[in-house]
Order: sequence, then C-alpha cells, then structure tokens
Amino acid sequence: MLNKIDRLIVDKWYDANEVYTWINHIIENANSYVAELIQGDHIRKQEDSQKRDRRLSSNNSSGSEKMTDEELEAAEKEFLYSPEKGNVVFVSALDNWGFTLDSICPKIAKTFGMNPNALKKFMWGKYYYISTEKKIVREPPRDDSDVMFVQYALKPLVAEYRKIFKEEMIGSTNLIREGHKQIKTRMFEIFPIHKAIFGMVCRQLPSPI
Repeated sequence: MLNKIDRLIVDKWYDANEVYTWINHIIENANSYVAELIQGDHIRKQEDSQKRDRRLSSNNSSGSEKMTDEELEAAEKEFLYSPEKGNVVFVSALDNWGFTLDSICPKIAKTFGMNPNALKKFMWGKYYYISTEKKIVREPPRDDSDVMFVQYALKPLVAEYRKIFKEEMIGSTNLIREGHKQIKTRMFEIFPIHKAIFGMVCRQLPSPI
C-alpha cells in the first residue's frame, strides 16, 4: 500500500509525471529488496538440504546453488509488487481515498470500449494511447506524451487537488488543513478507499476456508 500520495501533490507540489516517477521508484526499490529475500531464502533452503544429505549419506558436497532463471522468474511472479497484478494500492488515508488498477480500469475501459482486464495490462509501464488512431503503443508518439497511468489515473487525481489547493497555500497550516477537509468527501466519491483496500485483500489473499 502506497500511502500519503496527497503529500506529493500538496506539500511537494508535484505534477502527475513527478508523482508517477516517485511511485515507480518506490516500487522498484521494494522489488529489489524482495528479490534479495527470495534469493537468500533459496540459498538457505539449499544449505539446509545439503546438510540433511550429508547426515544421511557420504555426500561431502559443499556450498549452495543459486536459483535457476526459471525458479527466480516463478518466485518473482508470485511475490514482487506490480500494479497490474493488483497487489499495489495507491492511497491517501488522510483524504479518505484509494484505488488499484482493478478498481479504476472498469471506468476507464468504457472510454476505449475495451475489456477492463485487457486494459489493465497497459495501465502500468510504458504504454501510450493515441486517441486519433484509437490504439495503444509502446513508443511515445510525441516527446511530451504521457504514459497511460499518468494520463488516465494521475492527471485526473492531481486536477481534483488543484481545484482546492493553490500553490500560495503552501506554508499555511490552517489553509492546508481546511483544504483537506474540503477534498475528503469528493475524493471518497471518486476513489472509495474501503473498496480499493478490501478489494485487493480479497483478490490477493487465499481464502481462509
């Protein structure tokens, strides 16, 4: 769960592309750490297995093997964070909103006349929509083109904040506090936080039954 995104928009006055860069950086750092844990866990299991083998036989082999590419890919597919997998939720607990790609794609998909699950594959990463040709491409059609997550998720989000928060308000605690009071109801209507979080939990965690 990536919380406090409101602070990037209000306190740091980031635009949608800057918010995207920050989010992407956090996810990449988290995945780098998780990948190290996956590799370390595999090495420990290999060492434990070799110790058991030596106790049960005359096998004197030592050292541990690294995961094969196939094993590492399977583990990463299961455990790494990726918005298109639905295991990342973007949140502002303070302003009472949150969303995942699963929760916003149905509405956005209507714009394209696409299946929401098909659209979700293109809503994170370097994918661009050319409205005049009605197609999704990997290469930016222009130098100033925005990736689809910025264009259809973050730009509308930032626009809602800009309706209430003005740059001259930065530094005024009272004005900022009042702005957050005003935006809570509106943002909850657009991105209800409980649906995003509980929806992710239900989709990602195994059934207790």
